[in-house]
Amino acid sequence: MHKEMKKFAKENEFLVERKKDIVYGQKNGFFFVIYQMPVSIYSHRVQIWAKPKRGEAKPAVSDCLHEWKEGFAYLLNVYFSGEKIIAQFQGEGKWDETYSRSIVDFLEELTNYCQEKGLIQCCEGCSREDKLCFCELEGEDRLICSHCFSQKLKEEKAYEKNGNFIGGIIGGFLGSLIGAALWIFIEQLGYYSSIAGAVMIFFSLKGYEKFRGKLEKGGIIFCSLLCLFMVWIAEQTTLALLFYNEWKVYDNITYFEIFQNMPFLLKEEEFKELRAALMGDLIKGYMMILLGAFGIVRQAFRNRRKTGAKMIAPVK
Repeated sequence: MHKEMKKFAKENEFLVERKKDIVYGQKNGFFFVIYQMPVSIYSHRVQIWAKPKRGEAKPAVSDCLHEWKEGFAYLLNVYFSGEKIIAQFQGEGKWDETYSRSIVDFLEELTNYCQEKGLIQCCEGCSREDKLCFCELEGEDRLICSHCFSQKLKEEKAYEKNGNFIGGIIGGFLGSLIGAALWIFIEQLGYYSSIAGAVMIFFSLKGYEKFRGKLEKGGIIFCSLLCLFMVWIAEQTTLALLFYNEWKVYDNITYFEIFQNMPFLLKEEEFKELRAALMGDLIKGYMMILLGAFGIVRQAFRNRRKTGAKMIAPVK
């Protein structure tokens, strides 16, 4: 989180969640969150949870947009989904007092507007208005009651207990076979490519997630190790093809017999140079898979955090 945003929170007695790059608090009975946008340290999204009471019409926030844009510097737009009001602010290369004051004043104006229109904040699950908490559920920030949060935690625990881990292993293996096939094909053309490594880990993770139901830390590690093993299998397969193409004319031998005996063949002294070449190919292969798969694995770990239920702060 940028130091100016932390300073802004301290000056206005707002709370900070550094891991999520957010500032949050309450004004006039409404809970709000200010998000640091990734495009710029001077770009922020202000969000409050507010909705009409049952049976009442949604107020036309868009009718106030022109007036608000004229009254608040740096305000780009305001949107009302029916459950949330979201405003976008964009600074001009610096976070000065004018920018900070614009956001604070807008929060005051917006929450006053919600009060005047009779809007309420309530649980997004059951519409309960008390015992609310600000949570992260499956990667999305939600405002729900403590009862709905407890139910979500129970569902997560039940899933962890009953999840199909064996199915995940099978799915990861089947997915890695797609990447291994591409790897062998590219090598037959005389090339190495990080694309094959990326494809291998991508399909392995997707296969694991599809058969398991979700992707957790253990699944990511398993798929990563599996793909390293599959690179070795792909190199052995490529080398076995080389032997087969040389020997099939002279001997009544099948490809699978050669592949099965590859470890013994490579131990022979006459194939010492070929053994060294295989080690060199493996090193190149692991460099390629590292280059192609690093970003995918890193993103998978980030997305893994977007599962389950996490309490951030009680609201009221």
